[in-house]
Amino acid sequence: MLRFSFLPKIVRRNGSSGPLLLFLLGFLVLVFNLTGRCAAYVLPPHQLIGFMAANFAPFETMVIQQFTEVKTLGDPEQPGAFEEIVTMKSPDLFRVEALGSEAGQTREMDHRYRRLLIANSESDLKAFLSGMGIDMEKVFFTRVDGVIAYCIGDRDPDSPKILIEKERFLPLLLTYRRFSYTGGDVVRVRFKDYRQVEQGWYPFEITYSSGWEISERYIIQSLRANVPVSPTYFDTPPTQPQKEAPSEEERLRRIIRTFEEKYGQ
Repeated sequence: MLRFSFLPKIVRRNGSSGPLLLFLLGFLVLVFNLTGRCAAYVLPPHQLIGFMAANFAPFETMVIQQFTEVKTLGDPEQPGAFEEIVTMKSPDLFRVEALGSEAGQTREMDHRYRRLLIANSESDLKAFLSGMGIDMEKVFFTRVDGVIAYCIGDRDPDSPKILIEKERFLPLLLTYRRFSYTGGDVVRVRFKDYRQVEQGWYPFEITYSSGWEISERYIIQSLRANVPVSPTYFDTPPTQPQKEAPSEEERLRRIIRTFEEKYGQ
């Protein structure tokens, strides 16, 4: 507790120090109040979304080669690991093609979360997140693996929400319903290993899970930003790549090398 032992001395030395005493007391109260408020201040959701969008504003298109690890319960025929090319064009065009022995095949995947990782306006992102069922009026502090983050949305673990890193305003976790915000499996998308790409940031590891059925992890091997991509490219079915596909042995070597580089021997 603070003891204002100097105040009686001021009063004794100068009988007219009453206004000064009141000023000092008022000043101290104001300082303590401002300190408490600043420590608990949370940025409004629209400002957080704007800062987050700025991290991906340089990316009009993306061509990504990634290693994909799939775990699907009850489907032993599902490939466990393969390589893919992901092509994205702002704001909401996506296409995925498998390489190697799976070339030419497509998978029905939910790519809505990728819209966070490419150029979008603040207003479009707010509408997009609100359409996923996230309450854009609620925001509070939380933590993700020890990292302080803003959470926009409800506190319930299964409710739609987005967690944004406090330091760099990067999305760390997105939670939503797969089919609609009132039904369907709960989807959780975790973004990790952010690296600087040109003038922005990009997560080089993404984990996608939907209920208890689907779990996929994507590790980026290479990334090219702002390469020319025609919108019609996203309307045509995937074709066999022109270059010769690597052998199964070479493919496995590349997968093992990717894991060794990422997680060590």
